[in-house]
Amino acid sequence: MQRYHLQNEFIDSAAEQALIAAVAHTPTLYFEFLDLLAPDVFATEGAAWRQVALAIEADQPPPLPASWFPTADPQATAQRLADLYQRRLLAAAQERLAQALYDETTPASTLATLLEEQALQVQSALRATAAGRLQWASDLLPEVLAEAAARRQHWEETGTPLQGLPTGISRLDDL
Repeated sequence: MQRYHLQNEFIDSAAEQALIAAVAHTPTLYFEFLDLLAPDVFATEGAAWRQVALAIEADQPPPLPASWFPTADPQATAQRLADLYQRRLLAAAQERLAQALYDETTPASTLATLLEEQALQVQSALRATAAGRLQWASDLLPEVLAEAAARRQHWEETGTPLQGLPTGISRLDDL
């Protein structure tokens, strides 16, 4: 069976080190990036990020290797690392799908279900990384209106209102 390793394409260790160095030198950046940079965002330097975070939260000087230099633009670097993390999530889903696709013992109907589940998992993870960020109402309004329209259409077609929050997993939603 063939193995795929697409996630490795979306790692930037130098950017991780530079951002951690910037946060260690300017600890207020830690609180600015707290929602954006979960430990999973750091593919190679997660342990260093956790050490710096613990030191900052304990109001201690953060440990930092002498060879790490701060990035000139911490905001752009943080966004880049968050984007790379999201791309790794997508690559992981694609790896699992590719592996199942070439497994001839997996029925096509199971592949379709797997595709749907993988897409929902990635969407959920992407939403989680954006959960703490401020968003403009103009960005949220189309989503809210689309969901309201879908609920109304369901009510008009079936005569029953949608109850609860849809998970996107059809079997669970049906239950």
